[in-house]
Amino acid sequence: MPLITQRPSGPLIALSTDFIRVKEYLEAIVASSCDLICTTDITGRILYFSPGAEAMLGLSAALAMGRPAHDFYVDGRAAAEGIMRLLRASPNGRVQNHEMRVKASGKRVLHVSMSASFLKDARGRVIGTLGIAKDISDRVELERRLREMTRTDDLTGLHNQRHFHDRLREEAARSR
Repeated sequence: MPLITQRPSGPLIALSTDFIRVKEYLEAIVASSCDLICTTDITGRILYFSPGAEAMLGLSAALAMGRPAHDFYVDGRAAAEGIMRLLRASPNGRVQNHEMRVKASGKRVLHVSMSASFLKDARGRVIGTLGIAKDISDRVELERRLREMTRTDDLTGLHNQRHFHDRLREEAARSR
């Protein structure tokens, strides 16, 4: 008996058209983000590396795909394990505003604020992670400069009285 195939009609075509529209819409949102957006599989290997990630780290997605995410952390595996501990300890499997350092091209180090969550399949099983990071290097540098300004005299550049008293307290406590 010959197999008769029919062209899909009506609802199937509408469904696939809607699916394509939604997919293109979500891709446009992710592509327009300046933030690093990255997904990994269950072993921590990169599956998706957004255009924002490429721009931030100065590395193409093609070179990032398949690499362990911890390759990009300044503290390597220890940083990745720390994030995983936080995710497991979180009641909703999410971490927000976790500050860390990542490696970029040209031996640059960026300070980022990372949000991460588990990716789960339809049955609720963890299949990987999603990480979104914002470059906060400028803010971190500004905070460092402001701290330095509170400890030094503007005119001479020498440590001021506040710094002297802070150090005196620290040393007195240490000597006890």
